[in-house]
Amino acid sequence: MAKRSVSSSEPLRRLALVSPKGGSGKTVLAATAAAFLHALGFRVLVVDTDSATNGMTLLFLKEVVAHATGKGRGKARGVYDGFSQDSNGKPATPLTPFCTSHGFDLLPASFSLDNEVEQTECALVESLKELSAGTLAYDFVLLDAQAGSEAQSAVASSPEFSDVVVVVSEFDPMSIAGIDRLKRADSGLTHERTWILFNKVLPEFADDFGEIFEVFRYLPPIPWDADVVRSYARRRLALDMEHGNAFTLAVLRTMRMLLEDHIGTKIDAWASRQRSTLVEPISTQYADAMYELEGLLREQQYREVRAARRRSSRWALVAAGISVLAVMIGFAAFDSYFISRQWLFTVIAATVPVLITMGVQTARSVVAGDRLSPEEKVEQSRIERRIALLNEKLSKLEALQESDLASLMQHK
Repeated sequence: MAKRSVSSSEPLRRLALVSPKGGSGKTVLAATAAAFLHALGFRVLVVDTDSATNGMTLLFLKEVVAHATGKGRGKARGVYDGFSQDSNGKPATPLTPFCTSHGFDLLPASFSLDNEVEQTECALVESLKELSAGTLAYDFVLLDAQAGSEAQSAVASSPEFSDVVVVVSEFDPMSIAGIDRLKRADSGLTHERTWILFNKVLPEFADDFGEIFEVFRYLPPIPWDADVVRSYARRRLALDMEHGNAFTLAVLRTMRMLLEDHIGTKIDAWASRQRSTLVEPISTQYADAMYELEGLLREQQYREVRAARRRSSRWALVAAGISVLAVMIGFAAFDSYFISRQWLFTVIAATVPVLITMGVQTARSVVAGDRLSPEEKVEQSRIERRIALLNEKLSKLEALQESDLASLMQHK
C-alpha cells in the first residue's frame, strides 16, 4: 500500500459527514471535499457507510461496477458485502477501495448492490475496524454517513472512527430543528468535535454569515447557484480547481476553517499558483487591449493631421488669392501703362466675392467642425467610442491584476 504523502508524525484525520435528514447534499459535498483535498496533494479515502441508500456508491456507480467486473481483479468487497474468514479468523477477501476519476479512493457500501449484503451495525463496525489497520496509506478518511439518527450514523460519528464530525444541513427551520434532534440522539456529537455546515444556501444569503458563526462551530455556508445545480443534475462535481468558481471558493473557505492546521500551507500554495494562473490571461488581455488602443490613437492622430493639412491648404489658397488681388490693386494704383485699368477693376470685382466666400466657408468649417465628410465623421465617432471602452477595460484589468483570489475566480 502506498506511503502517506505527509510525515508519519502527523495524525490521520478522519472526518464523518452526517445529516439530520436526506436530501441535504451531504454525499456530493463529501465527494467534493475529497476531490479538493486530493487536488492539494493529499491521499484521500472516502467510505460509503450508508446502508440505506448507498448514496456515494450510486454517485460513482459506473466506476463501482467497472471495478467489480474488471478483468484481472479478484472479488471486490465493500463495507456491507458479506465475507468469509480464513483459518486465522481474518477476512478471506479484504476490503477493496479503488481510485475514482477524481483522484481519491472510494470504498463503496457494496459492490453487489443486492439484498444479500449485511446491512447491519455489526458489519459496519467490523469493516471500519478492519479498515483502520490499513489507513496509514491515507492522509484523510471521509465517512459518508447515513442520514438521520440511525445506528450506522452513530457508528460513523463515534470518536472511535472519526476525529471530526460535520453535520450537513439545509438552511430552513425544519432542517435546523433536525440538527438539534440529531445532537440529542447522538452523544458523540460533542461541541469540541462537531461542526455545522449549511448547504444549498442562496448566493445572496451566503455572504451574510458573519465570522461570529465560527464561535458556535458553524462553517462558512456552501452557496448554490445555477452552475452548481446544473452540475449536480448531470451527476458531476461543481468543483473547478483549474479555473475556479464561487462554489470552489466556498469549499476552500470551509476546508480551511475545518482543517487549517493540516492543510493551511497547501491551500496557501495552491492559492498562490491559482492566482498566478488567473492573472496570466488577464495580463494577456491587458497587453492586447493596450496594443489595440495604441493603434486607434495612431489612427486618430493621423486623421487629425490630415484634416489639419486640409484646412491649411484651404487657408493657403485664400491667402494666395488675396496676394494676387493685392498685386493687381497695386498695379492699378501706381501704374496703368501695362494693364487696362477698366479690365483690372473687372477682374477685382469678380475675384473679391470668390475670395470672401472661400474665406467664410473655411472659417465656418473650422469653427463648426465641419471639416470631415459624413463617412469620416461616423468613423471618427466609432474610434472615439472604442477608445473610451478600451480605457475602461484597461482600468478594470489593472484593478483585477491587484485584486485577491476571490475576485479573480469570480471574474473568470
